[in-house]
Amino acid sequence: MAAARGARVIAVASAEDHDYARQLGAIEFVDYRTTDVADAVRAAHPEGIDAVVDLVDDREVVAQKIAPLLRKGGRLASTIFAADPDALAEAGVRAVNFNYRATDDDMAELADSSPPAHCA
Repeated sequence: MAAARGARVIAVASAEDHDYARQLGAIEFVDYRTTDVADAVRAAHPEGIDAVVDLVDDREVVAQKIAPLLRKGGRLASTIFAADPDALAEAGVRAVNFNYRATDDDMAELADSSPPAHCA
């Protein structure tokens, strides 16, 4: 979805899945098996990124490693309810938790903006 809206997508996947991620629109890759994801993204984008869709990390990892990658005004979405929208709002990040039963309002909140330039 992000690539289709013009975002520069950073895929976090095992090396064997990079070709598949490329087919889905990713143009940068981080192999989570061999690399610390937060360190790699920070090194490649020291100015921060605009958005993250996190499918796997727990609340602690999201708060301590993933959310700090975002610029002020960035967006974070978690599919396992690991985002703390109130705490992240204090840091200038808009966050939403959703799952396969996301409401239309949840998806509108996620999509409500111009496309991000860099997202992971």
